[in-house]
Amino acid sequence: MYYKDVELKAGVIGTGGRGTGAALNFLEAGDGLKITHLADTFTDRIENAKNRLAEVGNVVPDENCYVGLDAYQKVIDSDVDIII
Repeated sequence: MYYKDVELKAGVIGTGGRGTGAALNFLEAGDGLKITHLADTFTDRIENAKNRLAEVGNVVPDENCYVGLDAYQKVIDSDVDIII
């Protein structure tokens, strides 16, 4: 069964090269896909991922970006459907 108006929200834990690449691959996989939360230990990786995602039209709000050793837990506790 296909649900045209369903949106899947994903969170990315680890926004280095591979994490950001996987997020971009996820967005290319179909319609109704969105990255809504990001987590990493380093601020510069979060900023790079946000910029790369914004280039393809996926803007992640600052309040959904988490930095630190416990950042992963905040993504897990969010309302995402999928974790990358």
